[in-house]
Amino acid sequence: LSKAIIIFSLVQIIENEGLLSDSISLYLKCIELIEYCSIKDYELLGTCYNNLGLIKFKIGNLDESVDYFNKSIFYRNTLIELHKKTSKKELASTHNNLGSVYFKLGNYKLSLINLNKALELLDYFNNDDIN
Repeated sequence: LSKAIIIFSLVQIIENEGLLSDSISLYLKCIELIEYCSIKDYELLGTCYNNLGLIKFKIGNLDESVDYFNKSIFYRNTLIELHKKTSKKELASTHNNLGSVYFKLGNYKLSLINLNKALELLDYFNNDDIN
């Protein structure tokens, strides 16, 4: 798992340099390493898939972007089921990203569903902060 964390740190730098193809390869390698571990880091998996979705959105591969965002949502929901409250904000971000892709695809119904889900999660997150 520590190797995956190092690769994740490296890919952040590479992505900031605009090397999207290399970033995709490294995110996939990071995911492969995490999946190989007996103890999964769901937070890191959710972040890798979300970031892959963002890259695919940037380069216009919208269908792949949807797939990656849905995988991110799966892992971020898993974190919530494990009672990790901090993941609700990240889950809201992924639903927002997915809503943006569906909007670009012209699927306004799914766009609204995901954007409303993002708002719902943020309201829940903010209410949690108050209580």
